[in-house]
Amino acid sequence: MTLRARQIVALSLLSLCIVALSTAVHLYQVRQIASSSGTTEVDLVARQVRYGLAVAAIALGAALAVAVSLSNATLKELGKQMESTSAQFLSERTEFSSVHAAVDHLDDGILFATVDGRIVFANRSAEAVLGRPARDAIGKHLTDVFAADHPVRLMMQRAMEDGAAARNAKIEVPAEGDPLELLASVFPVSGSGSACAGAILIMRDLMSVAVPASTFESLLQYSAQLAALGEVTAKIAHDVKNPLQAMVVRIAYLRERLANPAPDVTRSLEVLEAEINRASAVVDRFMEVVYPADAARLPVDVNALLREVTALVQADWQSKGVTLTLREAPDLPEIRGDEDLLRRAFMNLIVNACEAMPSGGSVTITSEVEIGSYLKVTISDPGVGIARENVERVFRMYYSTKPDGTGIGLPLVRRVVDLHHGSIEILSTVGRGTTVSVRLPVHSTERP
Repeated sequence: MTLRARQIVALSLLSLCIVALSTAVHLYQVRQIASSSGTTEVDLVARQVRYGLAVAAIALGAALAVAVSLSNATLKELGKQMESTSAQFLSERTEFSSVHAAVDHLDDGILFATVDGRIVFANRSAEAVLGRPARDAIGKHLTDVFAADHPVRLMMQRAMEDGAAARNAKIEVPAEGDPLELLASVFPVSGSGSACAGAILIMRDLMSVAVPASTFESLLQYSAQLAALGEVTAKIAHDVKNPLQAMVVRIAYLRERLANPAPDVTRSLEVLEAEINRASAVVDRFMEVVYPADAARLPVDVNALLREVTALVQADWQSKGVTLTLREAPDLPEIRGDEDLLRRAFMNLIVNACEAMPSGGSVTITSEVEIGSYLKVTISDPGVGIARENVERVFRMYYSTKPDGTGIGLPLVRRVVDLHHGSIEILSTVGRGTTVSVRLPVHSTERP
């Protein structure tokens, strides 16, 4: 019999018991009245009373027996459920303890907070950032642990408010002694439906990324070889530049000496001069990549620089069906850098985007502030795209996906970005377009 059926039977018998008792009491009252009145039906009433009492006693006994049986069965089932729940809880607790112990041994600091800002998990590696043992931070609010301008607090709040993830952002956090330089990534965590349940932050100390001595020595040797090769190639480029300039002078001299030259002669001189100028420009750009001048460290308004470059490129490409859209972030902070080098780099990237759309299209340039004291400039086009295997190759010297390309433009762009301690990333899909992201530090520091 099921638990539900037992409950019904018990309630039914209990009701019957109550009815029988009520009947017995009623008959007893009738007997008392009959006795007092001297009626001849006293014996009959007595028998009815005894019969009612017997029925009530039997019903009461049956109800009590069923109730006891039901109670025992219920207690047994409850006991089994409690044992099962307890075993499951202990198993889950053991698994959680094992996972927690493993996470505690990670070099990366991990911090998790709910959407209301409460810290619910932190491993041992995060203690240097928390400034206290991890167990003391659990349950506290982010505002109680971090200052208002602390990068960790800002990253987690932005992830929870805007649903914005950030990867490998370089941040500086205060610590005992020198500040800690960290690579931090933050990801919003979704709860039920699409609502945000919180955010998880992963941090790695840059100083902990150790390089083996043999690898470091190999890198030094490779850098020395590159430096020597750069000096040799720069010297060769300089030697090539002098003859090119002499040829340009001689062409101008021939034009002055030739009176009324034939059209084919004039055309030949024009082609010759154009090719010499093109070769000279290639040498100049090669020199900039191999042996660039020291970048200036002056305040640069990136929004103003992008407006200037966008206007110049739009004027050249508007007739070809290309439109440029600039989306500026309000209150974009200035950076310290070389405005001329940055202008050439952004000009190169925007022109590349235009050239990727032979049938016309729209290029979108966006500026924004990133968590971790960085700003990002994104240049997107719905053009022909770049094959996945060629994305990294485009930064190699002399490699180009364009038939008439020199293969120097993007290496120059990367060199400029490196000089400003930034990074450049290309995401592209063939037939769908390309997005180039340039990240530059807002507060750049000098490097030796």
